[in-house]
Amino acid sequence: MSQTEKIYWMVHRSSQNETYPTILHTSRNDAIADASRRALLNVGVVFNVLVVESSFCYAPLDLSSVVPVQLVRE
Repeated sequence: MSQTEKIYWMVHRSSQNETYPTILHTSRNDAIADASRRALLNVGVVFNVLVVESSFCYAPLDLSSVVPVQLVRE
């Protein structure tokens, strides 16, 4: 049995010294708009737009086994 997740885009604030939350978006254009808005509010800071297209695994709450996750485009 596998789990299905939608492909999504992330806006990530680059910093070597600090970690920042990553913002998730359901479309590339929304992610780019968000990164642009954040860049204007944080002069000199780089915001990366990343797409998640890879499968990964997670352990269900009952810890019965590791379940593969398939990412799908809408």
